[in-house]
Order: sequence, then structure tokens, then C-alpha cells
Amino acid sequence: KLEILAGALEKARVARIYINDTPTTEIDTPRSSISPRAPEIIALTILPEQIGLVIGSGGKTINKIKDESGVTDITIEDDGTVFITGKNGTAATAAAAIKNLTRQYQVGEEVSVTITKVATFGAFAKLDDYHEGLIHISEIAPFRLDDMAGVLTEGEVVTVKVSKVEEGKIGLSIKQIDPTFAERKGLTAKS
Repeated sequence: KLEILAGALEKARVARIYINDTPTTEIDTPRSSISPRAPEIIALTILPEQIGLVIGSGGKTINKIKDESGVTDITIEDDGTVFITGKNGTAATAAAAIKNLTRQYQVGEEVSVTITKVATFGAFAKLDDYHEGLIHISEIAPFRLDDMAGVLTEGEVVTVKVSKVEEGKIGLSIKQIDPTFAERKGLTAKS
């Protein structure tokens, strides 16, 4: 009986070694991409409080991401785990959209923004497809500006530093990253 068990264990060991060696002899390295017919599954994590933001009112946001990316499915768990299923790169496109939507800007971060609206107190700027910030007039030059005339124009792209993030509102500063910005625009301090 002991010889039968020893023989079976030896055959199992030989089979295990063969199985472990077979993948490398059949395929030298893993494939760089999966078959276009195989579904891709991407998992990412968002904050649980961002789940409503991703789903949107009546599911509008998540349905828009599904439609624009062409994914098969997006599932969000209560803990913030997001599973995205698609083919031919659609899952990666949807994952990028969700990452952009849930991105949290940090104070001190440098970003190129596009001015969307100029007001008397400053300018609104688009950080990405989902986020907008305010460049207050006091954050443009290291000296006092009386008005925004000729300072910034809609569509202009400028580099800013995130100066504050409070309750979803993003404050931006040009003077922290480029103190000479206003002077190059021909603006000077009034004495």
C-alpha cells in the first residue's frame, strides 16, 4: 500500500513539473494584448462618496460614459470598486473617463487651463472635461489689479497652480507659478 502511494506521489510530481514547464515551451512570453474577441475587464477604485457623481442623476452620467466609450458594462460596488467590461480598448476609454470625472486636484498641483469666462472679480477656467476653477483677480499679479480689462480672454490657455480646494470648489493662482505674468501683459502696479 505504501509503495502504491509513493508511486502515485512520484507520478504527480513528474506531472506537476511537466505542467509548470509547458507554458514557457509553448509560449515564450505572455501575449502583449488579448484577442480582440476576448472581453477586457478593468477594475478601479473610487471614493464611496463619488459613486453618485459617476452614476449621475437618473444614471445620465454613467449611461453617457457607456454610450461614448462603447463598453459592454460598468458595475459599481458599494465600497467604490468599479468593474468595466468592454472590447477593443473600450474599457480603457471608459476607465479614463471615470478617472477624469473623479479626479481630485491637490493644492500645489500645476495645471494648464483654458479660460471659459471672464468676470469683474476674476476668471473661470476649465481644468478638464469635468472640472472648472476660479482664478480670483488677486491671484493674477503680485500687485493689486483694479479690473480684468486686457488681463485674460476667453479661450486663452494659461498655466496655474491649484491654490485651494474646498467643498468641491477649486481656487487657481497664476501669480504663484508665474509672478511676471501680469507684467508681460503690460500691466503694472499703481503707486
